[in-house]
Amino acid sequence: MAKKKKFKEIKTQNNAKKIETIQMPESNLFILDLHFIPDILSAFLTLCIVVLSLYISYVSFKPYYGSVLMKEGQALINAQKYEDAINKLNQSLSFDSYNGNVYFFLGMAYQKMKKFKEALNAYNTVKKYADTPHLHVNLGAIYYYTEQWEKAKKEYEKAIKIYPSYAVPYYNLALIYTREERYKEAEKMLKELLKIDPNYPDTNRLLAATYEKLNNATAALKQYQVAMNTPKNNVSEEQTYFNFAVTQMKNNNLEMAIDYFKKVLKLNPNNYRAMNNIGAIYVREGKYDESITILEQALKINPNYFEAMLNAGIAYQKKGRFDVSLTYFNRVLAGNPKEVEKNKANLLSAYSLFYLGKIAEAKEKINKVPPDFPGAQELKKRIESQ
Repeated sequence: MAKKKKFKEIKTQNNAKKIETIQMPESNLFILDLHFIPDILSAFLTLCIVVLSLYISYVSFKPYYGSVLMKEGQALINAQKYEDAINKLNQSLSFDSYNGNVYFFLGMAYQKMKKFKEALNAYNTVKKYADTPHLHVNLGAIYYYTEQWEKAKKEYEKAIKIYPSYAVPYYNLALIYTREERYKEAEKMLKELLKIDPNYPDTNRLLAATYEKLNNATAALKQYQVAMNTPKNNVSEEQTYFNFAVTQMKNNNLEMAIDYFKKVLKLNPNNYRAMNNIGAIYVREGKYDESITILEQALKINPNYFEAMLNAGIAYQKKGRFDVSLTYFNRVLAGNPKEVEKNKANLLSAYSLFYLGKIAEAKEKINKVPPDFPGAQELKKRIESQ
């Protein structure tokens, strides 16, 4: 009996050993401690927050850096470095392709380079984000320079509708009306502009010139006086003095005309048109040598200025130097003059040839002049009577 009992005990031990053998690997497994979970979650959440913060910073950084590049592009436009500006603005768009201002400046850069197709594409993209008077003014300018007058007018009218106190579209519309010889409409635009900004550059001068076209000499002179007392830049001042002098010249106020042409020359010593008009006045006053001197100065600046050649030829005619006068008239005819200049040169040549006794050559010249050209019929009768 004792032996049997011992056997059972041994079996139990062996069984225990087997159980231990089976359970040994389990004793080496990682057993999750529930008290450790909060620390793991905390670390994971911290990592997520860091990653999210970095992503948000990156997303926020893109439009900021795009804005920095846009400002650099704008500065390059102001410095007239348009190619560089375009490159910089395209870089800006790679960071923020939804910034309408970038497309606007891109359009400006292309417009300055006269790449109007590219400029129009950029401006049309701006329309997706905003509709501003400045956009319509720039579109109008493109259509103006490409002589699409109706489209230009529509853009300027849109600009005025959006912002009625914006001066630029009024002035530009007046320019178009002037080109179309619609002087009453131009007058209306300019008067509206002066209500908005009495000192807007060149407006008073343009209004005065418009009055001239409307044959209102009194209003033109008055407006030129206003223009000369209005703050302006040098170019506008030069043009204002010039136009005022021309008006005085037409009204036979020759001394005042000369004074203002000389003011033009103080602002721009190379204004050959002012020199020519002074020379023409000197011819009318019988100051032929002074006339020739200043007309030669004009021709040194612009050797192809036909009006100065004609006036110099007339001055020599008045001095009785018909042979010398012909050299000036022939210079005109050898060039590419306008029809009126060509007719005048042939008429004056016929006159000089007539007084030189070269009747056959005079007839040849006068026959090239239309019968209705001023002075042509009278001179032709004199030549044919010889």
